[in-house]
Amino acid sequence: MKWKNKDNGGDIMIKDLKAQAEKAINEVNFRYSRGIKFFLEDLMAVQVCLNETNYSSFKGYLSNKLQNEKIAVPTWINGKKGFMKKY
Repeated sequence: MKWKNKDNGGDIMIKDLKAQAEKAINEVNFRYSRGIKFFLEDLMAVQVCLNETNYSSFKGYLSNKLQNEKIAVPTWINGKKGFMKKY
């Protein structure tokens, strides 16, 4: 869900971080089996948000949610931070 914020020059923002993160989590659960490594940027629910002004907040929220709910654990893939599906 996106909306234009007229106060900051019309930049596009993610309106509902929680709903977008839930879409990404559902995608992880659907696409990846246990032990598969992936980057957040591989997810379609994340790709649509890459150029948004509050992307870094979204990425941090999603990262924490994946770890706290024990869906995925952080790992390194070719020197870059990624995740591994846990269950």
